[in-house]
Amino acid sequence: GAAWVTQDLSVGAGTPAAANVTPAVVVHEGYTSILTINASNGHLQETYLPRVGAAWVTQDLSSGAGTPAATGAPAAVYHDGFTSVFTINASNGRLQETYLSKIGAAWATQDVSAGGPAATGAPVAVYHDGFTSVFTINASNGRLQETFLSKIGAAWVTQDLSAGAGTPAAAGTPAAVYHDGYTSVFTINASNKHLQETFLSKIGAAWVTQDLSGAGTPPATP
Repeated sequence: GAAWVTQDLSVGAGTPAAANVTPAVVVHEGYTSILTINASNGHLQETYLPRVGAAWVTQDLSSGAGTPAATGAPAAVYHDGFTSVFTINASNGRLQETYLSKIGAAWATQDVSAGGPAATGAPVAVYHDGFTSVFTINASNGRLQETFLSKIGAAWVTQDLSAGAGTPAAAGTPAAVYHDGYTSVFTINASNKHLQETFLSKIGAAWVTQDLSGAGTPPATP
């Protein structure tokens, strides 16, 4: 019932001009964080609100945590008390995680490519049944790739979902959601622009893919 209001966070918080990619937003331990890519140098930037009514604050995570310059949009997820932001390293296409173990701790960064290929576009992350999965598109062949963490402290693992489930080569960036116990990843088929769903019915089951354009969805633009 209230009126919508707008404010320029770059003026109020000092957030630098952002690259023309979608920002990521995550709510974690009462904080709201917006992650952007600095247009001038590719640095990962966090603009955060500790609570409603407080002032927005910004910080350069690439300077503080050592996150390499990124290409494409970031993805963020809150999982098992950790806040993780995933980016694609602009220099080598590898998947990077910049994470916060708890409010008040220092941000840290690591390469979680886990032997996986260089990625194109932007990552997408989802937390499901205790697992954290990051989906990317293989830069060399357009195949759908999953890099996942089974629990905090375990090793990141990567797998080719196009090989396992038969997902066709994709164009653009994937989208993912956890719903009613299922995990679904949506991609655009690079050859015919059909909407494709690759889904997991439960942890331990096999990934399966289907062409949703068969349900009447028209060809889509990546």
